[in-house]
Amino acid sequence: MDCRRASPHIFGGYGNTPRLEAQLGLEPWLIVAFVQPLARFCANLGKTGWLMKNASGLWCGMRRADRVMVVFVLLLLTSSAARAADQGAAGWIGVKLRVPFAERYSFQLMTEPRLFQNPDQLRALLIRPWFDVTLPHGLGVALGYDGLLFSNPIIKQEHRLWQQMSHGHGWEHVRTLLRFRLEQRFFSQAERASVRGRFLLGVTVPLGLGVDFLVNNEFFVNFNDLPVVGAQGYTENRLYGGFGRRFAPWVAVAIGYQMQWQDLDFANLINHTVMVSAAFETPARKRRFRRRPVRYR
Repeated sequence: MDCRRASPHIFGGYGNTPRLEAQLGLEPWLIVAFVQPLARFCANLGKTGWLMKNASGLWCGMRRADRVMVVFVLLLLTSSAARAADQGAAGWIGVKLRVPFAERYSFQLMTEPRLFQNPDQLRALLIRPWFDVTLPHGLGVALGYDGLLFSNPIIKQEHRLWQQMSHGHGWEHVRTLLRFRLEQRFFSQAERASVRGRFLLGVTVPLGLGVDFLVNNEFFVNFNDLPVVGAQGYTENRLYGGFGRRFAPWVAVAIGYQMQWQDLDFANLINHTVMVSAAFETPARKRRFRRRPVRYR
């Protein structure tokens, strides 16, 4: 996006911004946060209009530091975690390996031990293998499986099948990621499956010297009722902020903080989580296709 050509006009207010259903937890702030990437995506499809010009003028009038703060504050305001009462602490340690077998096709595997506040107590272990395909214009699709082993005697195991669509775009000073994932969740003590949707907006801002500022907000919606996971509707929100460092195109490390809000049948919970992750890609061996940098997320 060329900021020199952007319209200087900015939004005058949110009076005409439609309010979405309160159950989804979406406020006008979130709609504005989605305006620019969605408008650019529509422009790529030949649907450029008034919205694109105004979003460009709003964004290009800000300094880089202001953009970082605005994105973080907007995502913070959309998080419903402040409504919870009970709080806890945890630590998640994720390791991801990407194995490309063609220019646009790859297999990935992630393992993530999730610890309680006491580091020697394992809360859960996540094992996630998946296949993904990179499509033109920043689009991507993926099919995967999640295996969760819990130390909780009530919920011992959870198995998920999921399908995902994403759109990533690199702007002049920021990279955005929109992602939707549909999950079919199976529990060891439940007779039927739970269907859940996950919606994520992620932003990466390069700070220089190979360091990136990372922030994303992900909210979860149950499409059916199941006693194990709670009622139908908006039940969980994860707000994350952190810093990442690429040591090479095939090695990326990130550390950050996540505030997780959950609306369960027995309580509303907040979990404060320290997250450490590392992503790797297998070394190239006489490949004939272009190598893509490994992603933090």
